Amino acid sequence: MSGEKETASLYELIGAIYERHRDDIKIAPSWLAGFAMAEIGASRDDNPRLYLAAHLQFRQIARSFCAKKHDPVESETGDLFEGTLQQRYPRPPSPDDDEPIYILRAQMSREDVRFNAARMRKVSVSLAKHAEALENWDYQRNEESAA
Repeated sequence: MSGEKETASLYELIGAIYERHRDDIKIAPSWLAGFAMAEIGASRDDNPRLYLAAHLQFRQIARSFCAKKHDPVESETGDLFEGTLQQRYPRPPSPDDDEPIYILRAQMSREDVRFNAARMRKVSVSLAKHAEALENWDYQRNEESAA
């Protein structure tokens, strides 16, 4: 197996585990990683360092999976911004959280909604400013080359 295929298979495993837990009220990447470790038969007792390394890798894959699927700020797709609501959104971070926790939209508190709406507005303003700066740079570049 090549590295890309192996990584893809791990990503698919996280996706399959996510689908089995899709109706859970909350989902955290570390939980998905723990389920993945159990599914592949990894044991802390066999080699604690190897277990930790694999769990950290699964957690990173799960964070990426969840962010792409449920975080409009991190998503690579544009359709999240076209009026379609998602099934889950990240909760505001608390001092006890070391990673995002994604909650079902129907279970969101008003604070959860306000947190996500503010994040989306902040990112949209930042992206609009960046787009304008890029267009201004292009305009100036073309003006200079025409002169």
